[in-house]
Amino acid sequence: MPKISVIMPVYETPESYLREAIESILGQTFSDFEFLILDDGSKATYIKDVVDSFHDQRIIYSKSDENKGIIFQLNRGFSLAKGEYIARMDSDDISLPTRFEKQVAYLDTHPETVVLGTGAEFFPATQIWLPLSRFTYYDLIRWKPFIIHPTVMFRASTIKKYDLQFREEFKLAEDYDLWRRLIHFGHLDNLQEVLLRYRQDGKNVSLQNREAQRKVRDRIRWEMTSFLMHDRRLQLQLLDFLCGVTFQ
Repeated sequence: MPKISVIMPVYETPESYLREAIESILGQTFSDFEFLILDDGSKATYIKDVVDSFHDQRIIYSKSDENKGIIFQLNRGFSLAKGEYIARMDSDDISLPTRFEKQVAYLDTHPETVVLGTGAEFFPATQIWLPLSRFTYYDLIRWKPFIIHPTVMFRASTIKKYDLQFREEFKLAEDYDLWRRLIHFGHLDNLQEVLLRYRQDGKNVSLQNREAQRKVRDRIRWEMTSFLMHDRRLQLQLLDFLCGVTFQ
């Protein structure tokens, strides 16, 4: 079995972006992985041609008959993954060469961690993001700073044991919804290092979608706050968080 299953949904990604993304995965210093490229019904014929041009046995290409959306493809990736860890990748981003090596080393020595992200460089307008090294339940309620979804590596055993998936009802904030469920089973951590270049071209959310996204996030925050009211363990953690005192 591979150590890592890499999940990369693809839909009409420009050829040059797609090629760069694939090259960045195949060029990792840690090479024990399967690379699941999940084509979400792209009409562009060059997608498969680009994939086939790499002649790498680690690549597993699968195309859906119709466009079903990224949430469907991510969940399909979860079900197909055979690795101990599951790494996310977007088809127009660039993973730096040591990303997998450093994430695997951390997860191997931190069994309490169920999700591990990294810092990222947003480009072409250069901006560096280094999220918190460890998120608490209350950091998630505030949702600042972010866990950068395309950087994450999951512990597959947690995903499969609790049958966790991305949920369509939380579309536009489906990753936030998954983080707030995963945090009950372990730590959400980030390496304090830029290990992915996050391309902003084509990812700008329209104003209408931003408003819809805000409403979904607000709903998640409300549900997290309501859950907190009925969980004494989390209430004690909140007191610790606010007062800097450990309550037993």
